[in-house]
Amino acid sequence: MFSGSVYEQNGAIGLKIHLSGFGLSDESKSEFGDLDEVAWLSATEQTKDLLIKRGPNYARNSEQLREAPGALRADLDGFAMPTCVHCPDPPYADAARVAKVQGTVVLGVVITGEGKAGTIHVLKAAPFGLTAQAIKAVRNWEFKPAQQRDGTPVSMAVPIEVTYRMF
Repeated sequence: MFSGSVYEQNGAIGLKIHLSGFGLSDESKSEFGDLDEVAWLSATEQTKDLLIKRGPNYARNSEQLREAPGALRADLDGFAMPTCVHCPDPPYADAARVAKVQGTVVLGVVITGEGKAGTIHVLKAAPFGLTAQAIKAVRNWEFKPAQQRDGTPVSMAVPIEVTYRMF
């Protein structure tokens, strides 16, 4: 996921970009690190006009889950969805707790015939490490897999929503 902000300072435009979940982080040694970068642009009228326009929306929904070989789709193939057997809430990321950030992470997950989370795609991310915490938690969850009519377990791609709220 990426988010950012734009501000003007000393005749230049600062474009601050926050990347989350794009790869390894040397500092945290976590699987999905966060990174902040700032780019400086000349504060011309043309640049200001470009920055005012709304950019494209790269968010994906559950219908846009990538095809997973051998995995069925609950909404398309008529099979019942897998059910959660042991799915504890993921811990709050320390940075998110300090920033008092709440949010929802939506993951596209292939639940294997063994009841484990296989391939995971981020459909909607949340900042400050919440997405990484959700991915780590879902990887350890246990599911009752979807089954064929004869009771044979099958892999199935499903969306999983994890919501973080501060109390």
